Amino acid sequence: MNSSRRFVIRSVVFFAGCLSLIPLARAQEQTWNVGVHGAWVISTPCGAGADNDSPLDRLNPAKIDVEKWPDLPKEVVAIFTPARGTLVGAAASPDGKWLAAGGPDGDGHVVRLWDVAAGTEVAALPHKDHTGLIAFSPDSKTLATASQDGVIRLWSVAGKDTKIAAVLEARKDVPYSSLAYAPDGKTLAGGLRNGDVRLWDLAGLKPRERVVLKDDFSLRTWALAFSADGKTLATGGNDAQVRVWDLSKEEPRLVHKIVWQERDPNNPNPGVKDSGGYPYWGPPSVTSVALSPDGKTLLAGGSQDSPTGTLSALAARRWDVSGKKTVKELTALETASDTVLITPDGKTLVTWSFSGRIAFWEASGEKLRERTFPAAEKSWLGGRNQRMAAMVGDGRHVLVVFEKAIFILRLP
Repeated sequence: MNSSRRFVIRSVVFFAGCLSLIPLARAQEQTWNVGVHGAWVISTPCGAGADNDSPLDRLNPAKIDVEKWPDLPKEVVAIFTPARGTLVGAAASPDGKWLAAGGPDGDGHVVRLWDVAAGTEVAALPHKDHTGLIAFSPDSKTLATASQDGVIRLWSVAGKDTKIAAVLEARKDVPYSSLAYAPDGKTLAGGLRNGDVRLWDLAGLKPRERVVLKDDFSLRTWALAFSADGKTLATGGNDAQVRVWDLSKEEPRLVHKIVWQERDPNNPNPGVKDSGGYPYWGPPSVTSVALSPDGKTLLAGGSQDSPTGTLSALAARRWDVSGKKTVKELTALETASDTVLITPDGKTLVTWSFSGRIAFWEASGEKLRERTFPAAEKSWLGGRNQRMAAMVGDGRHVLVVFEKAIFILRLP
């Protein structure tokens, strides 16, 4: 297995945020937060940034060159492409002013920043190693990025004048595999390749590590999802289980451990590892988790890959996690789902697959509609394994990222 494949294989899923299908006047009353998976995972909380006059709302689909970009879903309203290099992960600021995307750039690694209104790239933020984990703070003023050097960088967003505001140092150089802001912006969660989750307190003048969540898990934590009140955190990873943590007290407590997919007890870890010595492929992995606004319903999706390069998404599953000691499984969604989301009112579910399908569902499990991107053979899209998607913090747009372009979709 070559190093480039290790770098991008799970960027097929997407860095999360908000989706709102409620009247805009109520958008501030019903906030939510979800996390999704990938070698690079992003979470974009809803909140103060989601106003009624986002630059994203003014994007004009008539400007798209349909001859250059054929066969796109009708919801696509804009396309952003890097001046050079390729893309792995991306996120848009909740206020819709900024778009950030990370990936390799020649011999280096950068996170690019676009001014959405102007449609231009305004900054290239250098990183020492592979990067694609990106998350904007709820107020859109700070950009968090993480790379394989095990360091989180906080950037003060100011267009071409964007600068480093703080560096959250690595511990034993263990790389991050997921990243998520809490809805109030005071806590940043980072899932690690050894299975741990580090919680950073950002409320003071200087960021500090609050606690490290640990369990009997030594593989990657791909997925993170905060509840709307920030008191619950769901995590998912390579052991095909979802963990639900109570963060309401000073000392976090593991409340539930849920088996998403059964693993072969005779082959718990095939032993294939990446250049850092961390297991990379194997049995089913949870790559995305989402919590309903009240924190009572949990949705999880994921995939399975093999050393031959075969990658397949698996069906999304749901549970009622309102009980203190037990959970109850609800209706599963019969669709391949690398990324799963729940709308603020809890009535609509969203699923995405690296095959290029995004679907919307009623809470009962009935499909409302589905959209499909062109086949992977389209040369301008890049390889199949480079895809990822995210919900934009304004609640009205979806971000879909391929190796060579970022597509902005406007929800009907």
